[in-house]
Amino acid sequence: MEAMLTFRQNWRLIISLTFLSALFIWKFGVGTLFTLAFLCMAFLFLMSIIFRSNKTALVIILTLAFTRGIILLAGIPTIVPRSIMEISILLLLVKSLYLQSIVVKRSVKVIGFSPLLALFIVSLFSLYVNKKPFFPYLFFLRDIFIYYLFFVALLNLDLAERTLKFINKYIVFLFLLQIPAAITKFIIIGMEEGRGIGTVSVYAGPLSVTLPLFAIAFLLSLYFFRKRNIYLLAILAFIAFSLMGQKRALAFYLPLLSLFLYHAYRKMVYHKSVLILNLRQIKIVVLIGLIFLLALYSTAKTQNFLNPEERIGGSFNIRFMSKKVSQYMTEKTNEGRTLGRLATTVHSYNILRKEGPVTSMLGLGAGILTASSLMDTDLSATYLRLGIMGGKTGLVWLLLQVGILGVFFLLLFYFQLYRRAYIVYKHVSDPYWKPIILGFLGVTFVFVLDFLTYSVSSMFLGILTPVYFYLAAACFKSIHFEKTVL
Repeated sequence: MEAMLTFRQNWRLIISLTFLSALFIWKFGVGTLFTLAFLCMAFLFLMSIIFRSNKTALVIILTLAFTRGIILLAGIPTIVPRSIMEISILLLLVKSLYLQSIVVKRSVKVIGFSPLLALFIVSLFSLYVNKKPFFPYLFFLRDIFIYYLFFVALLNLDLAERTLKFINKYIVFLFLLQIPAAITKFIIIGMEEGRGIGTVSVYAGPLSVTLPLFAIAFLLSLYFFRKRNIYLLAILAFIAFSLMGQKRALAFYLPLLSLFLYHAYRKMVYHKSVLILNLRQIKIVVLIGLIFLLALYSTAKTQNFLNPEERIGGSFNIRFMSKKVSQYMTEKTNEGRTLGRLATTVHSYNILRKEGPVTSMLGLGAGILTASSLMDTDLSATYLRLGIMGGKTGLVWLLLQVGILGVFFLLLFYFQLYRRAYIVYKHVSDPYWKPIILGFLGVTFVFVLDFLTYSVSSMFLGILTPVYFYLAAACFKSIHFEKTVL
């Protein structure tokens, strides 16, 4: 009787909804209706998981970041795992802001907000001045800011130390998983760039350099503090990972990273005696030198490009390697299009300079070099119109879009992160967190080095970036696990 009464009271609404549903099915079909229903159910299920457990949310986000290659090989487009990961990040952000500002009524925590706000304002001016379409600009904002929002979410969540330690172990597992994945590719395909970079990607070749450098930064830091040979074996495994991906750059970046990390380690551990070498320190310096020489020698032997015979197993010739690297960095086509990274960087700056001071400061338009399966864009054609065929570093990508000001504010952001992390590094004494924070300093160095000289794979590809910002948040939270207050 009560149901009949409810129907009579709402018959107009029910008839209207029935009519609209019938109209929708007639217009779009039953399949579309079921698809929308499935997507709504999937979203609600994902939201329930994210809101219920921080640990599970982090596992989902990091897993999706590190399995894109496998998912693509399974026939699922990259947009699917990336969209799920980014929706998860936004849900986690909503959860953290709600808990922080409404439940516990505390101010929202942010680090590095000012330079990124300035970068956002620059991008708006760049969009307006260059009269570029708005839709590609949204993807530019996504590439720049989505993982910073992940960082903000983590800063404002109440994450227990045991949760962070669990996720740290899970990240170690994800990185170690890349080794058997690379061996499997080597057995099936051989040494080849692309066609699978561990489990993380199919085509993003630069990850064969930046992913091992990311791992080695932490492995070296752990070795400095704990002196366990297992870390050295893992370093050799990641060097092999890079070589199996037919990448040469690791041999040249590895000594820079090693020297940077060792300087930070010695400066902190030995304080005023930083210029004095004891037997233990000499052993570490010699070991770093041997790792570098092994990486350089292995690269020359396995990369046809870097030996005079142009074959695997060719001779080791430093002078020849130096000459080839110099040619590679400054290479251009017969038509004058740039191929080498140095040549492309200089060419990009000259493009802006010729357009005048406003373009130099704001770029050619935020969003002109963004790509998505949702847009009908051909990035290669865009670069070709600019006279660029290769050597597309993160610096080139950002400089052409938002100019010198955009690059300045992004680098200022990473400098602020580094400076804050270094303060934490000085204050934290926990033997668990100390090497992790040193590793994070090393990874920040890798990110900036990659951005300036190598690729977009660290800062903008969305594979290493979520791991980086998780570790940033974990490092900043580690200070609260001690009695010391900054």
